[in-house]
Amino acid sequence: QLVMDAARKRIADALGCDSGCILFTSGATESSNLALRGAAAAYGKRRPHIVTSAVEHASVRSTVDALEAQGFRVTRIRPNADGEFDAADFIQAVDDETCLISMMMVENETGRILPVQKVFRIVKKRYPDVITHCDAVQAFLKIPFRVNELQADLLSVSAHKIHGPKGIGALYIRKGVRLIPIVTG
Repeated sequence: QLVMDAARKRIADALGCDSGCILFTSGATESSNLALRGAAAAYGKRRPHIVTSAVEHASVRSTVDALEAQGFRVTRIRPNADGEFDAADFIQAVDDETCLISMMMVENETGRILPVQKVFRIVKKRYPDVITHCDAVQAFLKIPFRVNELQADLLSVSAHKIHGPKGIGALYIRKGVRLIPIVTG
């Protein structure tokens, strides 16, 4: 237990949050699945809209596809001709029916940085009840950020991208955010 508590504290310190906000998972795939499915189940009945980028990692993309098959309306924001993303495209896609917005911080194939902080800041100002999720796997300990500055409610990280063992991930869950469990028993 002491080792787990110490590891949780190190991750929390790196993210700038309380250690009680860190949940260990079997990897970033489980972290993102729990974030998206759990938030959609908790908040999506009255607000069945999800906004995401068109270039998300398969763990997010496939989960959003599955949620869409269950009846969620999904808006996928595409990059412009130069491969860049315009924050305004994400912001304009969010509406009164949006329960969740999910964006990766750094695209895993091109290394492009998405405008997560700007998008989340403006979305939270206009729609404070929208849950914000960031796949920060490629950015964790490489690009300085704090979850509060990002205004992320949920944030996925993975150990193997920072020279840790495979099969270890973590999900930051802002205090007060409800997630319906995806594994029971």
